[in-house]
Amino acid sequence: MIPSDIFGQLLWQFGFAICHQLPERSFFIDGMQYPVCARDTGTSIAFLFVFIYGMVLKRYRNAMIPDRYVLILVLAGVALYAFDGASSYIGLRETTNALRLASGLMMGAGLGLICVTLTSFVLLGKRNEARTFTWRDIPIVYGMIAIIGLAIYLIGSGISFYYLVGALITVGYILLFFVLAGVFIALLRDLNYAERGKRYRLLAFSIVAEVGIFVILWGVHYYLGTTLP
Repeated sequence: MIPSDIFGQLLWQFGFAICHQLPERSFFIDGMQYPVCARDTGTSIAFLFVFIYGMVLKRYRNAMIPDRYVLILVLAGVALYAFDGASSYIGLRETTNALRLASGLMMGAGLGLICVTLTSFVLLGKRNEARTFTWRDIPIVYGMIAIIGLAIYLIGSGISFYYLVGALITVGYILLFFVLAGVFIALLRDLNYAERGKRYRLLAFSIVAEVGIFVILWGVHYYLGTTLP
């Protein structure tokens, strides 16, 4: 069951574009299914909070990539996400929504760390020789996503919490697709967007590209007439 009001329907239709929405792989609150599965829930929300963390601290002004300890954790998150998803899908092992959420959180955190770094390559501005992230950020970043994961997993009632999580999921994926679209466009055109006029054009192109991506994804999902694997 999903909320019948306009906001609930919008959240559900957005999730429809990017997720299989299988009930057995999703969390519920008071009988209401989240707009996306447990794995996608963790990915989007972790990305949102880690990306905001990096941007608030202005890490996009730094010139160097994260240190080896951060990169190891990023790779570990990708590996966990891939292993949990692929092994369960092909039938090698069973997984649970708790593990799906955990692998999604790890993947989302890694995406956030990398996307802030990619943003620093695009928004050149005033830069220095500091790294975007170091081992000092690890307890904060991964402690933060652990708290978020526990809140999602343990709090199982209340329409307000459902709307809060649904909204965070939607904002997280909108931001993720926006950043990736912007970086891709920058790679195709010009990586130096320090000038304000160039940034406005990149902003406009990224918004148009993102809207197009979501429309295409929704259309493909609708045309297939079935849930994605």
